[in-house]
Amino acid sequence: ATHYGPLDYSIRGDAAHGVRASIGGAIRIPACGIIIHSPLREHPTHALVNGEPAVIQGDAVVIHALPAEVRFAFGR
Repeated sequence: ATHYGPLDYSIRGDAAHGVRASIGGAIRIPACGIIIHSPLREHPTHALVNGEPAVIQGDAVVIHALPAEVRFAFGR
């Protein structure tokens, strides 16, 4: 649990095929959102949140609604 309530998540994938993070739970989302970092050393080249393009900040995206499906892609 967090200070904002319980958070459920799973992260799967690799740099060759991308990373998928599923986030849910009964959490109250902070005003600044929830920051999801890529678990890999390589920075993602693009990302989707719930199927929509997302702005990458370093190696992370910010989500403002749950449930959320985050996909990080790594390309040259």
